[in-house]
Amino acid sequence: MKKTLSLFVGLSFLFGVANAAELTVYHSPSCPHCHHARDFISETLVKEYPDLVVVEINASDPANRKVFVDAIEKCKMNSYGVPVVVIGEKCFQGYGPSSGNDYRAALNESAAQDQAKPATAENVEQTAESAVVPPQKPQNSYIFVYALIGILAIAIGFVALTKKRKKK
Repeated sequence: MKKTLSLFVGLSFLFGVANAAELTVYHSPSCPHCHHARDFISETLVKEYPDLVVVEINASDPANRKVFVDAIEKCKMNSYGVPVVVIGEKCFQGYGPSSGNDYRAALNESAAQDQAKPATAENVEQTAESAVVPPQKPQNSYIFVYALIGILAIAIGFVALTKKRKKK
């Protein structure tokens, strides 16, 4: 029974991470607008949306060029200017006074869509497959903390189960 409970807790954790909102920001270290966008995301949005997963991709790095070009094409943009922020199916290029409200609206819409569809193992696999390039610096990403908590929950359940067996 407890093994089943531990497995359930671990799987619930995985499905929760799969349904977390994801924001991808393509940036360049020399771009001042990129710095403003990234500061807003890390100082404001991450606090407002605790489940937000932020993926930062340096668009000026030749290794990330194909992923950046693919994002520009997917978003049907006419220029290769940065920053480019992708939230769900919404894409934003540049950063200005109204960008924060645009990001919030897209995150709220993405969250509503995620709540409408149930979490399944297929969703988890799709999320893993869609992550082509890891972030340059996983700032403000709590995935590792959540993974550690999930592993600890499974380990505690296992230890509790083995202690009861030894007492019998």
